Amino acid sequence: MSAYEVDVSLVNATEGHRFSDFSEPLDKDSWYWRTAEPLLVHGKPNMGAIYRYARSEYGRCTGRVYVDTETGAKAIGWVFVSRQKYDDYGTTETYIREAWVTVSRLVEPARPAVYEYAGVAA
Repeated sequence: MSAYEVDVSLVNATEGHRFSDFSEPLDKDSWYWRTAEPLLVHGKPNMGAIYRYARSEYGRCTGRVYVDTETGAKAIGWVFVSRQKYDDYGTTETYIREAWVTVSRLVEPARPAVYEYAGVAA
């Protein structure tokens, strides 16, 4: 199993709200990322193959996703845009969907929370 994963956030840009977030592991057994190109090469993400798949799935690329680091901004993914029909039955209305696609790797697992409860006087 790979430590890398692809995170996708879907946004209804017409109405201005996010409606879906999901992550998929980036490995050869993942059902979601079935492509002709290998997505991992020597244990590292093949960013070109991930980009091409995401573009075919989510529409045209309009920019990159950045995070601020101590050494400056770092590109960690892309923003894709397409026009989609609403899922409501019988409607012909459409909206602009943005897909924010990033690639990440778990470096340190989350530590379990330890709670200390205060006593309540009777």
